[in-house]
Amino acid sequence: MGDESYSAVVDENGIWTLPLSATDLAGFAEGTYAVSVTATDIAGNSSTINGNLRVDFTAPELTVANLAGDNNLNYADILQAQTLSGTAVGAEPGSVVTVSYNGTTLSTTVGAEGAWSLILTPAQLADLNTGANSVQITVADLAGNPTTETLEVTVDRTLPPDPVVTLGAVSPDNIISTLDGGTVAVSGTALNLGADTLVTVTIGGQITVPPSMPEGLDAGRAGYGLNRWHASDQRERHRCSGQRQHHRQCAGRFDVTCADN
Repeated sequence: MGDESYSAVVDENGIWTLPLSATDLAGFAEGTYAVSVTATDIAGNSSTINGNLRVDFTAPELTVANLAGDNNLNYADILQAQTLSGTAVGAEPGSVVTVSYNGTTLSTTVGAEGAWSLILTPAQLADLNTGANSVQITVADLAGNPTTETLEVTVDRTLPPDPVVTLGAVSPDNIISTLDGGTVAVSGTALNLGADTLVTVTIGGQITVPPSMPEGLDAGRAGYGLNRWHASDQRERHRCSGQRQHHRQCAGRFDVTCADN
């Protein structure tokens, strides 16, 4: 291996093993080495195979962006999906990123440019304690070298005095495709708005539903079926607003992608 030669003995099952000690490994800098293995029987007949061995002792450099902008989640924040993201420089594409907090463990993978992201659903955010939380993010490269960062997240579940409208994901990834069967549902929650509140959903400035109060609208919550309106890959802006007397209103926004597949 490299410029070094080692000897090993074949056992009765035809298996050979070469243990390399920490002292042996210390002699190899990081990099790729050519490996040649030759076996010779007692009659002098030999056979050789060649390959490569990579030495990697360096753990990836992990960065984590602030959750919800400042690592402080309020009542409205925990009712909507939040994206946890960052980079893992030195980790190969496909390397696993693990996110752990309060007994919950989630995972995602590193992309081609070293970036990674994980969407935390409202159900997953519910596992965060009110107050301080330590979120552990760990990534290991394909050689097994790990790196861990800790994100300190504070949750405040105090009910706000003003109206709050939240928007749920149209699909698990906010991508509308043929996999959705041609129809999806836009839904969310409305806090501090009365039972007679009108909820209006405007999609890309082209579709607004409902034109009037729908029958069976539950107090504080409504969901609507949305027929697929685009076949092209186009990002659309969805806006939902709630309004009642005195023109008190609030709005939330999110993006979905319309896809052909």
